[in-house]
Amino acid sequence: MHNGRPYLLLATESDVQGAYSGYTQLARHIPDATLFRNFRREPRNVIERTAQRCLHQFTASRWYRFSSMRLELRAWLEYQRGFDGLVHILWGERDWGLIDRIQSRRRPKVCATFHACSDTLPDILRPGRLDKLDGIILMSESQRAFFLDRGVDDAKIEMIPHGIDLSFFNHDKNKKNDEFVVLFVGSYRRRFDLLKRVIDIVGAVRPSISFAIIASPDRTRDLQGLPNVRLPTNVSDEDLRGFYNASSCLLMTLEAATANNAILEAMACELPVISEDVGGVREYVADAGILVPPGSAEKLAAAILRLHEDSALADHLGHLGRERVKNFDWPMIATRTEAFYRRVLRT
Repeated sequence: MHNGRPYLLLATESDVQGAYSGYTQLARHIPDATLFRNFRREPRNVIERTAQRCLHQFTASRWYRFSSMRLELRAWLEYQRGFDGLVHILWGERDWGLIDRIQSRRRPKVCATFHACSDTLPDILRPGRLDKLDGIILMSESQRAFFLDRGVDDAKIEMIPHGIDLSFFNHDKNKKNDEFVVLFVGSYRRRFDLLKRVIDIVGAVRPSISFAIIASPDRTRDLQGLPNVRLPTNVSDEDLRGFYNASSCLLMTLEAATANNAILEAMACELPVISEDVGGVREYVADAGILVPPGSAEKLAAAILRLHEDSALADHLGHLGRERVKNFDWPMIATRTEAFYRRVLRT
């Protein structure tokens, strides 16, 4: 075991994820875990890109990078020094590549968490390698069919949702203001064309309703200059928490989803959620928000107008969200994850 700890957690990280939002928060709540992590770096020139393509001939994931390989090699070296616990690759779709293929006198027990949506996984993972994993953690039941269809034993699979830091994301009633603000957070797999249609519909009926859009500037060009839209930049974690608390509802227009940090964070701050009913959204939101069929700008706009007219409903949904999100508190998620580790080690 590594320093007496039976679990090694591996993750590459980017600078996109906030300090209180990432999946690596899990390691803080498992006392018997050691986290190996480094910065995820993309190839920068022709030589590096060519080397990356060669590497992908051998890796389980096509999102694998050399920074991922350094993590796996560190874990493998721990095994050669006598570590006999479990390796958990926190982002299986990007950091699982070689550890199960390295020739060794001792093969480590390896599990991986997969965050990507079921429509993305086929383009990322090599199906012939999936049976080499000893355990698989899903972020949503919407992913399960992908693995079962490729011959993975269902007994190896466990759905353990993403966690939320309730000590940081919490409700502050003093932040509320009289203006009705619709908050939108994130860029990955968001539908900005649909978002603009919603903004146009709401603006035509209730121009006093404003939208705060926290997203990458390259995704919000079509929203610049709209009179009812604000586009904050350089938003810190504390600023983000302030936006959740000062807004009236969270709007999510999504291509697909498994877990969604923005939804969990909004619920933690008692902000009612309005979203398309796609992927794993319902598993997280349940009755703590308004979910509408995918692609309907009219129904999303109607939901916003409904909450604008019915503050009691908005308060009720916000309260339900705060109560529900307690099930996703990191200590609870860590307990479930560690129970899964023990189960994998027994097999």
